[in-house]
This record gives sequence, C-alpha cells and structure tokens, in this order.
Amino acid sequence: VCSSDLAALPADEDSHLRAIRELQKVFTKVLGRDSFQQPSTLPLTREILRSLQQLVDMMSSPLLVTVLGSFSSGKSTFINALLGEELLAMKIKATTAVITRLQYGPKRRMLVHYQDGRVQEVALEDAAAVHSFTAMLSKKDDAETLKSIFYVQIELNNPLLKHFDIADTPGFNSGYQWHTDVTNEFIGFSDVILWMFTASQTGTKTEFNILSEHTREMQHRIGIVNKIDTLQLASGAAAEREYKALRRSIPVPMEKVFFVDSRRALQAESQAEYVQSHVPEVRNYLLQDVAKKNQQYKAEHIRRKLQLLIIQAADLFREGKKQQNGLQTEIQALEHLLD
Repeated sequence: VCSSDLAALPADEDSHLRAIRELQKVFTKVLGRDSFQQPSTLPLTREILRSLQQLVDMMSSPLLVTVLGSFSSGKSTFINALLGEELLAMKIKATTAVITRLQYGPKRRMLVHYQDGRVQEVALEDAAAVHSFTAMLSKKDDAETLKSIFYVQIELNNPLLKHFDIADTPGFNSGYQWHTDVTNEFIGFSDVILWMFTASQTGTKTEFNILSEHTREMQHRIGIVNKIDTLQLASGAAAEREYKALRRSIPVPMEKVFFVDSRRALQAESQAEYVQSHVPEVRNYLLQDVAKKNQQYKAEHIRRKLQLLIIQAADLFREGKKQQNGLQTEIQALEHLLD
C-alpha cells in the first residue's frame, strides 16, 4: 500500500461508509489475534478501532465549524455575536476550559460528555449553568473536575444551528497544557476551522507557529480578525488598504479573511450598528457558501481520515506479519479499498 494509491479512495458518502464497514470487518477478524495484542501493536490497534467508530459517528453528524485561536482572542464573544445571545463566557477572567459544541434542538438543554464515556444532562436555565461546566473563573477553580470533561453539548433553538454545529475551544496559549490537548483531539472532528486573530497581533511569529502546528491537516480554514476597534482605522479606502496589509501578514493560506468587532455586534442597539461590526458578513458567508457545501466538505474530511487510517492499518498489519504469518487475505482486503 503506497500513498500515491490513496487517490483511488471513493469520494462519495455511501462509498466511504462501505469502506469503513469493510475495514471494521477486517479488523474484527484480525485484531483479536495475539500478534496484535503485543506491546508493539496494541496502542495502534486500539487507536484504529476508536478512529473507525469516530468515522461512523462523523458520517451522521452535522457539519462542524470549530472556532480556534489564542487565549483572549475573543472566540466566545464572536460566537455569542453570531448566535445573538450572551451564552458563552467572554471575560478574560472566565477562561474557556472545555470544548463547547453548540447544536440545533427544539428545546434548550445541555449534555456533559466525560472522558470516561459518561453523559450527564444538566438543566440549561441561564449562562451561569454553561459557565459552571465550561469556564475557569479563576486559577483557584477545581481544574480536575473540568479536566474530566471531554466536551459539553448545548442544544439551542437557534436558526443558525439548523445548518451546522459550532464549537468553542480553549485558547492554545492559556497556560494549561490540557487545554491544548483536548482542543487538538477535537480538531480531528472538525470540517471547517474559523481561526480567531486579535487585530493587534495578526501575523506575529507566535500566532503563525500555533496556527501551523495545530491546523496543518485542515483543508478549510477561514480567518477572523477580531477587535478591529483597537486599531482605530480610518474609514473608506484608507481602512481597506490597512485590511489588505493585514491579510498579507497572515502567512498561512485562508479561504477567506474577515475583519470584525464582535463586542460591538453583541452590544449593538440598532441594525445599522450591528452591520457596522461586520459580523453579519461572516454569518452570511457561513450560510451562503459553507452550509451549501456541507456534503462536499464532509466527504472531503471523511476521505482524508480514511486515507490516514488505511496507512495506519497497513503499518499495523506489517508489524503483525513480523510476529505471525497468515495475514495475506487481510492484507488483500485492505488493498482492495485502494482499487
């Protein structure tokens, strides 16, 4: 199995599902053998089995738009502005510590998904209920409780969420390694990335390094330059020249770059003021461009994950062959996926 053959993988959703099911059958037959339960193969065996189930789950899940960025770049404020309500913790002292996945639902409710697989339903009465499971209000908070949570699922009767899910994430440079770890794991579920830049720090080496390290496998990245009010730009042509310069300062390819004032959008007292925040431009793009490509983006994402999974499987089978013969049939089944 070679990487150049991976282009032959199926491109449509039904073919992806058949490929996943075929892999599951192969692994069910093979991975129980002693040669795949050895210290050299067991971790990869478990990872492949877990990844297969994740792929099945992703096939039936809505498109996932994940908001990433450095600490205090305004991710939660931006999401609140998109939704039109102050739901997520926004203040610097209220650090987002847990992945928060926002989904459409006929009624408001919150489900807490723990690392050990438990799911707890919590009454979603107000924003304080959300903050108690997703935010660190100070360094004195019980971090161990938050570390036990994989992500929090919030269902809202919000029209935007009929088209895709939105995930809020901890900042990468918050000072807590487990924030970065849980965010990195969740990136693997994401179909589209919105990367939040702080206007005054756009294009810095630190931002570039973080962006390159954590989103290098992502195909669909959209840049959101937030807090443009801090730049005190002139209006009209002068402002547009500044925006062009900021776009050029982003060294990582982006499908689109927007410049917004999220707090102004959230606090707007008129439609005109809301429009001037430029948040509606992002909302319209997500609805008119991203949402309409839902199936395409999802298929591309599943395809990439299948490619990586088949490479892992081939490596695992080769390792198993060193310890035990008789895997020719299984190898052929794996290679058949590339025909």
